[in-house]
Amino acid sequence: MEIRLAVLADAANVTTDGKLNVTGIFNRLRTTALPAQHPLLVAVLQIAIGAADFGREAQTGLRIVAPDGETTDPFTMTHKLPRGRPGEPALWNVIFRLPNLRLAKAGAYEFHVLVDQATVATIPLTVTKVEAKGSPPSQPPAPPKDDAP
Repeated sequence: MEIRLAVLADAANVTTDGKLNVTGIFNRLRTTALPAQHPLLVAVLQIAIGAADFGREAQTGLRIVAPDGETTDPFTMTHKLPRGRPGEPALWNVIFRLPNLRLAKAGAYEFHVLVDQATVATIPLTVTKVEAKGSPPSQPPAPPKDDAP
């Protein structure tokens, strides 16, 4: 198995003829309040598989690791892997949809992608708390230094 694509995005789908469509790829979220809630986050993977994996069942999982190291139980799905042509890899598209994802803390998150319980990819996400537009800064600016003798 070879990971060809592993991203977080706003939306994704696979067409009837197998094309993978991904919209709004990101690796950073800015929020004015914590915990933050993202309306729909999708983790998207495209995995090239060889003939030994054609047609078999595989379990995928997505485990989220928060900045403090706390982990979620993995979101899991079972798939029947696609078949390819002899001598060519088949492309397996996987989409995890996470509606109303709650992100409790600012910092670096990791989305660990599992295939048959083994981590095959890690997708980073940084959550940053920012001031709301029009709000006063949380700390006043430092007074200017007087360098005159």
